[in-house]
Amino acid sequence: MAGLEKILADIEEEARMAAGNKTDAAQKKADQILADARRDADETVRQIRAETKRQTQDLARRQVSAQALARRQMLLAARQDILHDALKKARESAEALPVKEYFDLCLSMAVSAAEKRSGRMLFGRKDLDRMPQDFMERLKTALPDGAELTLDEAEEPVRGGFILDYGGVEEDCTFDAVFAEREAEFRDICREILFREEA
Repeated sequence: MAGLEKILADIEEEARMAAGNKTDAAQKKADQILADARRDADETVRQIRAETKRQTQDLARRQVSAQALARRQMLLAARQDILHDALKKARESAEALPVKEYFDLCLSMAVSAAEKRSGRMLFGRKDLDRMPQDFMERLKTALPDGAELTLDEAEEPVRGGFILDYGGVEEDCTFDAVFAEREAEFRDICREILFREEA
């Protein structure tokens, strides 16, 4: 019996050792799986953090960009308002010039716009009533050879400036028309004066 007990004891010992080896192997495998899982989880967390940081930075950049754009748009709108007001005041100032300066300006404009043929210079009633007596004489002297203008009242209301009429073909020399025609040029001049320091 002693031999049988020894065999059983040896088998039991071998079984214990085999079980211990399998347990060790299983533990190593479990440890490896756990280490791999931790490594994968750490990598996933790192990627999520990196992506979150990138998205946060992108959002911050977009917000800064949007704020800068909004600021530029508000500044542009304010500048447009200032330029519009400056042009309006310039036109109103031309209309409100003292009589001599007003008609000197009209004379200069007429000389520049006159064609070398006969035509009519049409003013509004208000301007005809306040026109200096020597205006026509000065105009005739200043006009280029071949150009001849007579005075008449415009059928349509004229507020500042005049209209040249050559047999139904009209040259609009009202301040409204001159400012509208040369608006881009006037805007550039105003922009240069008003916003010079920012250039």
